[in-house]
Amino acid sequence: MTYSFRTNGNFIDFVHTDATSLQVENVLKSLHNTSRCVDWSLPEDTTRIDFTIDEDKYKNILITEIDFDGTAMNSQDDFETNIETMFPGIAGGGSSYLVYVALLPQSGIDAPVADELQNTVGAGLWSRSGVGRYACLTTTDFTGSKIWVSGLSQTPGDTQDYVTFFGSDGTFLGSYALYFQNVGGKIEINLDFNTDTGSAADISSVLAATFNLPEIRVYQ
Repeated sequence: MTYSFRTNGNFIDFVHTDATSLQVENVLKSLHNTSRCVDWSLPEDTTRIDFTIDEDKYKNILITEIDFDGTAMNSQDDFETNIETMFPGIAGGGSSYLVYVALLPQSGIDAPVADELQNTVGAGLWSRSGVGRYACLTTTDFTGSKIWVSGLSQTPGDTQDYVTFFGSDGTFLGSYALYFQNVGGKIEINLDFNTDTGSAADISSVLAATFNLPEIRVYQ
């Protein structure tokens, strides 16, 4: 099969297999099974289907080139039935996760004052414990295995290896670590900020603009 949806614990791996004799597999997406980031439509040609996986669009795909946990599809109805089985939240109502998205401006030795784009996790005010060290406590009950951060290959709840960032001209500016801790049953978001030499630094001393905090999702 060209495209496969495979159960991997609490996640669903969306896998592409190339058409060569080597049959090389590539995991394109790995979504929590509570995700609602899957959509589809039914072309007039009933042998094909269009679908979107987390904003990536796949158009005019043959039904027979798709399988769910090894079971091939025979019809458009098969696709819909299996998608809703693997992602139960799609068929139900309401959001399957809470979200925190924010810009973090910071000045001198002050704590960041978040410009919140979305905050359904109940994130409170940010504090500064030292140079380049910031934290924010939420009102959400902590479950490490249910945290997802966009663009990061971290194990939820564990310390994230330092992630590099660059200026608009491609200049290497520094790195940051984003990790979470259980504090009284709540989530504490921790951000450690470094210069390009690896030394701790405040956001304002490295960036002329605010820091774009990656999107944080807490699955319910």
